[in-house]
Amino acid sequence: SLKRLLKRVTFESGLLLGGVLFLLGVAGCAYITWQWAASGFGPLHQVREVLFWSMWLFLGVQIIFSSFFLSMLGISRGTYIGDYDLAPRDRKAADK
Repeated sequence: SLKRLLKRVTFESGLLLGGVLFLLGVAGCAYITWQWAASGFGPLHQVREVLFWSMWLFLGVQIIFSSFFLSMLGISRGTYIGDYDLAPRDRKAADK
């Protein structure tokens, strides 16, 4: 269920996994681009490799955004520090 998933997967773990995959994809794409530049920007024969590394790059971005979205679903109104629904006299009492 969603509650079980939200307890196991935290924003930080999703951010870490997504960041690692994103950086791995960027490094792979940069290496392919470097090889292509070294060959004089001729025909690109490594299309499969570009697609492979781009997949990891976009998967990392997707995991980062998904973990952010799932962490927003897990926020409940009771966890906020300070509630805007308090009456002014109750707010003064809470500040003391």
